Amino acid sequence: ENKIVPSSDEYDLTKRVLTLIDAQGSSGLGFAPLSRDDVERVYLADGIAVIEWKEGFTDKLKEALSYESAESADTRHSFFSSIIYSFVNTLTELPYIKKVWMSEGGEKLGMINRIYLGNALLRSPGLTGNE
Repeated sequence: ENKIVPSSDEYDLTKRVLTLIDAQGSSGLGFAPLSRDDVERVYLADGIAVIEWKEGFTDKLKEALSYESAESADTRHSFFSSIIYSFVNTLTELPYIKKVWMSEGGEKLGMINRIYLGNALLRSPGLTGNE
């Protein structure tokens, strides 16, 4: 389902992230563990969108991945990638954003399910349904 973002909100990075969380949570696509309350703030720094998650973000992701434990490692990786890159791809749709970096509680993230989140991530068009 496509979610319409009002044009006045199109360039508001925080509203983009929150709209994505709301849309994914209501569609049953896998964001159930994440909520609007998990977002500390979103801002732009030198062409990089920064999503600062509140403490507990990685625990929620790991918990969601544990529910998928009956699935293969590739299925879990695909699930996790779709969560992370939905944020990256949504924000890098804006022409002035080249990368997305995430932190938790102001701290650099590490490796989660074979994706290193300690550096800014580039857009990955292969992980979206319409590219």
